[in-house]
Parts: sequence; C-alpha cells; structure tokens
Amino acid sequence: MLALLKRVFLFGIGGLVSLALKLLITNLLSDIPIQYSYPLTLILVSAFNFFINYTFVFRENNSHLLNSAMRYCVAISLFLLIDYLLVLLFTRFFHEAYFISISIATILVFFIKYIVYHKGVFKRHTTD
Repeated sequence: MLALLKRVFLFGIGGLVSLALKLLITNLLSDIPIQYSYPLTLILVSAFNFFINYTFVFRENNSHLLNSAMRYCVAISLFLLIDYLLVLLFTRFFHEAYFISISIATILVFFIKYIVYHKGVFKRHTTD
C-alpha cells in the first residue's frame, strides 16, 4: 500500500510539473492561436511525461523501453485528443481563459491516466 501511495504521489508531482510546463509553453506561444499552439505544447509535455513516468514513477525495466513507449504512444494519443478537445471547449466557455481551461482539462484526465499507465502502459514495475 505504501508503494502505491508513493507512486500516486510521484505521479501527482509529475502532473503538477506538466501542468506548469503546459501553462508556461502556452504562454510563450500566446501570439499563435490556441488551436495551433496547444497541440505543440501537448507533444512537448508528453515527451517529458514519458521520461518522468518511465524513469521515476513506474520505474520500468530498461529492457522494456520500446514496448512501454509503444503502449504510451497509443494511450497518450487518446489522452491528447481528449485534452485538446476539452481545452477548446473550456476556452470557449471561459472566454479565452487558457490557464483555467488547461488546468481543468488536466485535472479531469489525471486519475484516468494514472490507472491506464499503471495497469496498461508501464506494466513491468514493482508491485504495490
């Protein structure tokens, strides 16, 4: 149980860092319309997330890097689409408030991502 709590905590810290990166990169690209700048932001943050999750959160065996990367690409594609659509929806609802939209979308997919990563993407980690 302690290992599970530690993993969820580390995943949460990674999520907060990722959220900060999303907000920072989106702000740096604020001259570009959100429908173009946010996909670039998501790609950059996703690469960072894979490294953090593979190395620190789920501590995968290095011999499984390619398999984990393939499963991550499939899972993250779905999550990126959901994140992107939620941000576009919330941006219209909150009248161009990107930071609020990005924050809400990130929080909404956080727990689902953890479960999918824990059970399906990074399957060869230490047991909880």
